[in-house]
Amino acid sequence: MQTSLQFYLLSTLNFSILYSISCCIVYRLKSEGLSLTPITSQTFTMSVRLDIFDIDIPQLNRTRTIRVLLPSDYDSSNRHYPVVYAFDGQNLFQSETSFSGDWGMMKTMEKATKNQNAIIVGIDNGGDLRLDEYAPYKTKGRYKHTNGRGGEGGAFIRFVTDTLKPEIDSQYRTLGDRKNTSILGSSLGGLISFYGGMVRSDIFGNVCVLSPAFWFNPEVLKLPETNNALRSRVYVVGSKNESKFMADTLQQTYWALKNNGWNDADFTVIVRDKGKHNEIFWSKEFKIMLPWLSNSN
Repeated sequence: MQTSLQFYLLSTLNFSILYSISCCIVYRLKSEGLSLTPITSQTFTMSVRLDIFDIDIPQLNRTRTIRVLLPSDYDSSNRHYPVVYAFDGQNLFQSETSFSGDWGMMKTMEKATKNQNAIIVGIDNGGDLRLDEYAPYKTKGRYKHTNGRGGEGGAFIRFVTDTLKPEIDSQYRTLGDRKNTSILGSSLGGLISFYGGMVRSDIFGNVCVLSPAFWFNPEVLKLPETNNALRSRVYVVGSKNESKFMADTLQQTYWALKNNGWNDADFTVIVRDKGKHNEIFWSKEFKIMLPWLSNSN
């Protein structure tokens, strides 16, 4: 895909009496069929940089906003970095764009150790299309309001692997091999992350799943039976308080992996006693997960 990259320096800020505020450079990526449009100025009290662009999803004939969080030392070094592809991108970095509060990833990654530094690629969800894009299989009547939804998950993962990842690898200093490439999501984002890690373990060496909504497509727990080649490292966490099904879901996930060849060193399943199904819980768990991600090398 031919693309043209153009930067906009949207604003500059004076120094505050209390602390300095870094100007954030944001841009939109002009890809086929898209016009290049600057977005609203955004500034942060931290050194990480957030780039924002739109890109076509040719697999589904639509467009999506991508938010790329770069490490605090990205502009001052020549390092190459691991990459985490994370779903529900509008909920990861800023409360202004989130559904009900953000994950606080900018603060978390600013405080990350050098070994934990990574590029976080936040992939916005498609609003009402989220049910379809984050589910690989169509649902079969368990709940009336979701009956017949889903089924686009395979195409969405192909977008990530065949369209988005090559673009990210070409525009940023990435470590593009599988051991340095992770996929992450919560709830339905956890569902599509698990699916992506199973069917494209050649791409995603690390799979991070928080509070997975496996009830929507329980078939995904059969995927470890067919994954007999490369096995991704898998980290799954949820809380008993999220729903009456979560503890059982996590137990089923543990045995689906354990019984199909995953070694104890290659997967982690955690059942928390406390924690609600929200960004506050996922923000805390992401911080705890970071050392596990950094140990992929």
